[in-house]
Amino acid sequence: CLKADLVPAIVTTDIRNKDYFPAYLNFILNNIWNRKQNKTISESKSGVVSLFDSDVWFFFDEIADIMLKPILKKQISKMVAEGRNIRTGLVWSSQYYKDLPPKVRYTNTSYLLIFNHKGNEVAKEIMNDWRSEVDDVKFFISEINKLNVRECLVCCSNERSFVVYNVMDGKRTLEKGPFKIKTFPPLSQH
Repeated sequence: CLKADLVPAIVTTDIRNKDYFPAYLNFILNNIWNRKQNKTISESKSGVVSLFDSDVWFFFDEIADIMLKPILKKQISKMVAEGRNIRTGLVWSSQYYKDLPPKVRYTNTSYLLIFNHKGNEVAKEIMNDWRSEVDDVKFFISEINKLNVRECLVCCSNERSFVVYNVMDGKRTLEKGPFKIKTFPPLSQH
């Protein structure tokens, strides 16, 4: 796919519970990782392109389930910890925040979108990790439990900020957050 300038999407719904899935996914992740590290050159429609010179993003839905497999936990943890140097990034989602290793859930996560959680246990766990980014921790914990459908709280790590646009005057500012936002519904029909 990369040679043809296509963006590969590996849908794992049907194979996620198969015995071979951890080895299969690990092979793919390891292959991309090694090519990025070794600055592998590949040919594309537009000429010679170095995979090393391209940004590569990995998207994982329900990453906590995937990281239950030791081989994948090791590979993904390495990618999260060392990926910035070779221009790789990770976007993840999980309903089980506390089941993720700290290296994934906080240490190497720059932006966090938090949707409604029932009960304070998960909210407190998130705030224990993100305490330095939030001024009013008690308010933030109570807000997590009051979020409506498609609402979320967003915060970022200390070295990051959000670009915020004022819809009235069009001015752009950099803000630390946290913010309460409303997300747009997906366009898909599934």
